[in-house]
Amino acid sequence: MCLKCGSHPITHAIFSAITDIEIPLPPAKLRELFVNAAQSSDIGSIPNTLDQVSVGSADRMRPQSPRACLVLGLNQGEFPPQLSENGMFSETERDRLLQIGIQLNPSVIKLNNYEKYYLYAALTAPSEYLLVSCHQAKLNGETTPDSPAVQALLRIFPDCELSCQQLPEPFYIANDQTAFESFCRSLRDDTPMTATLMEYLSHTDYAGRMQQVLEMLSSGSFRIKDPEIARALFGSRMRLRRASSGISPVRLPTSVQAD
Repeated sequence: MCLKCGSHPITHAIFSAITDIEIPLPPAKLRELFVNAAQSSDIGSIPNTLDQVSVGSADRMRPQSPRACLVLGLNQGEFPPQLSENGMFSETERDRLLQIGIQLNPSVIKLNNYEKYYLYAALTAPSEYLLVSCHQAKLNGETTPDSPAVQALLRIFPDCELSCQQLPEPFYIANDQTAFESFCRSLRDDTPMTATLMEYLSHTDYAGRMQQVLEMLSSGSFRIKDPEIARALFGSRMRLRRASSGISPVRLPTSVQAD
């Protein structure tokens, strides 16, 4: 019986390794060596279902020609990551040390080559369908450019489908702070989402802040009731003119009133 993984007979490889031993061993010892070798080898696993989905990082997964593959975070500097040299030895010094038998950790050049290989392996893994995804901005609003691999794919496959979709608002809610920020953005919208956030925030540390925001909106337009404050802000005479600079009737806030 020959158990195969792909096209390589595993039992034949184990048998070849055992027969290389010059000291004769009894069958019990050979059986023990075989069991230890089999238990320490990752032969593979049978999928639980026909449509099983595997999730993992590109540097650790070894997919066997999946039908479809989804690659996330294909942004410049993220995948592949932009590595920098932080060690005390330069590339030339590393090569000289390697020539005299001193081997250090892989250099940045080699690590960058590894990351490019992981990217290549991920993009070429599927046999039927490939979907890549990249985000346009971070949660703090900072824009994130696409990876050069995206443009390379568009050149290779000019007829591929390219879509830009906005993620729904609940996607950005990860904690109390982001829930409060989402509540403030959708406060004027009378939706079930706003009501749900209001109910949730009322039981958190942001209940006081939420109440302050609601009171500020319910107080109506801002009014300056003290004439002295109005004169200190705008002066006794206001000259309105249409010009590129200065005060214009369009730029004057309509919610600012002086009694």
